[in-house]
Amino acid sequence: MSWRGRIAGAVLLGMIAAGHVDAQQPVQAVTLEQAIRLARAASPTVVTAQGSTRAAQLETRSALWQYIPALTLTPGANLLLSSGQARLDPVTSELISGNQSTFSYSFGLNATYTIFDGFMRTYQLRRQRALEAAANASLTSTIFASDYGATQAFFAALADQQLVVVAQSNVASAEAQLKLATAKLHAGSGRLSDSLTAQGTYLQSKLGVLQAQSNLVNGESNLGRLVGMPGRVAALDDSTFYRLPPPVDTAAVRLEVMASAPSLRSLAANVTAAHEAYKSAKSTYFPTIAVSAGDNWTANQENNFTLTPRRSLNLGFSFSPWTSLQRETQVEEASIEVTDAEVELADQRNFLAAQVNQVFAALSTAEETIAVTQASVTTGELNLRIATDQYRTGVSTITDVLTAQQQLLSAQGAAVQARYSYLLAKAQLEGIIGRKV
Repeated sequence: MSWRGRIAGAVLLGMIAAGHVDAQQPVQAVTLEQAIRLARAASPTVVTAQGSTRAAQLETRSALWQYIPALTLTPGANLLLSSGQARLDPVTSELISGNQSTFSYSFGLNATYTIFDGFMRTYQLRRQRALEAAANASLTSTIFASDYGATQAFFAALADQQLVVVAQSNVASAEAQLKLATAKLHAGSGRLSDSLTAQGTYLQSKLGVLQAQSNLVNGESNLGRLVGMPGRVAALDDSTFYRLPPPVDTAAVRLEVMASAPSLRSLAANVTAAHEAYKSAKSTYFPTIAVSAGDNWTANQENNFTLTPRRSLNLGFSFSPWTSLQRETQVEEASIEVTDAEVELADQRNFLAAQVNQVFAALSTAEETIAVTQASVTTGELNLRIATDQYRTGVSTITDVLTAQQQLLSAQGAAVQARYSYLLAKAQLEGIIGRKV
């Protein structure tokens, strides 16, 4: 090994050590279930959707209370002060002060109720209930979208962990090849070019570890942000990740998606709300009949502060035959909203049908890829062992060994990615359906 090679190796080992120290910093670890739960609590979109659901519930309650008469309580008190010159009472000849004060108080209770409003309150209540259903369905979609994002980040961090292990095993294999080439060179049966090639491969494998550790830091930092924890968060492995679930009944899933997918339920509720808003707008063509009743009591100095009641009952009728086309404009705008909502619902049905096809294709591809990559890893390990033995006996060259090693490395990385591609496709399908599969 030349002095330049030794210097390059020393510098690289220093970089590896620095990266290794950073990689060994304390890291919190979470399971997949914990990551999903924490991500829901930390997600701004989930919190916003929860607020929208509560606001929709309040609007529904407000619309329901429109059927209750409106009560108005009006207590009052009045003190009248006046000033002036003193005068003589012409009857009693008594001196009357010019400064006077008059006090009175009152108490009133009034109730107003709309007997008929063209069924506007009924339409508004139905509309608000539909909007509440849409908000609940939208919250479900938002929660599963958060779950999918957390699942994606979790498996990305877990894959980065395993790719670090793969890279480190590649370093061990490259180091073994370097020792073998060096030993053969010292024994006189090897070539200098083989030793230099093995050294270059060993240094490249060290760089691969650096890159894998950097990817791990990025993946764990992203997972930490999603679950609301400062710094890096590691993903805990689980044996259930390596057991493929039973095949999915694609026909049943398609029917379930078209019937009860959260996104479709939300848009269908929006269509219902738009129809009710259209009916509510047309109800303004009907007259409004309202009744009001009240009791008012007053007392003052003139009646020795004795409460004097006064009752009232009014029946009102109102109708606007002409509104400068404002009513007609509102009806037409409501009709446009109905059309928009129906088109959006139809488009979402087509989108989900296409998305389900894509997810099923991804699941099928991932299943086949897992089987192929596992077979490739087994074949690669056998091929590397054979190539190493042949090189040791002088039948093959170091290039054959390093090629077999690179093929094994690629197969191991592909096996890791294929396994988590399947799990991510499954999580995406759960987000579409709105339940665990």
